[in-house]
Amino acid sequence: MPAIAYVLALHFGGKNARPFLRSQAAMGSRLSADGRSVKGGYAAGIDPLMGAQWLPSPFKERNSTMNAPIVWPEVFLGAFAAISERMAQVLELSDCREHWIQAELSLYAWQQGYPDIWTGGNAGGRTKVDLYTEDLDMAAEVKCLGDVSFAKCLMGKGMAETRSVLREDGDGRLWFPQVDPDESVEWSVFADLRRLQRMEGVRNKFLVLVIAKDYVAETEMGEVLRRLRLSEEEWSLELQNARVRIWRIE
Repeated sequence: MPAIAYVLALHFGGKNARPFLRSQAAMGSRLSADGRSVKGGYAAGIDPLMGAQWLPSPFKERNSTMNAPIVWPEVFLGAFAAISERMAQVLELSDCREHWIQAELSLYAWQQGYPDIWTGGNAGGRTKVDLYTEDLDMAAEVKCLGDVSFAKCLMGKGMAETRSVLREDGDGRLWFPQVDPDESVEWSVFADLRRLQRMEGVRNKFLVLVIAKDYVAETEMGEVLRRLRLSEEEWSLELQNARVRIWRIE
């Protein structure tokens, strides 16, 4: 099934798209390099609509059936490495970057045979979150910011007020403060962090921050983003057009 069909089904059909996706996969249909359908096999090729490389047998035996637990940060980093070239173009756009990244992470997991990652729903019927698995093994929030982003995207406040409450550790990294759990926080990295912290029953919770390289002189916002640290468990990937940071949230 072409990648764009998967993304559209995921976006518009949500969980109702599952029977459609499964039936398409069961047909054993893939695209060859020239875009022709290949029945009964799993030929590697290029999806002409997305320009994405289909890996051999993406609907292979599901990794979820294996005994070893899934290391979700490694899955995410593998996805970012795979989409790096196309993401460079998406980072030039507005209002769609985070949704595109979420869809690509979900699509990569599906192609590689990991458990389905659903987007923009209520994990376990409770908390709305960017990415999650139905068995609640994983939930994640995704943020994409850069040097030209507004300061309020950090904590819902201006830069001066934000800097006054950030805590610097011995390595020069910046940490958010402890605040009243009932305090209202606007759309921001801090709001996503608190949402994940309040989630119960999820085995692995992550915050994924994509810091775009905006090809401008580093701003104060960019400096704070690159020094920010949200937990002791951190994974990082340096790409040509972005830095990816992933933190485990408890």
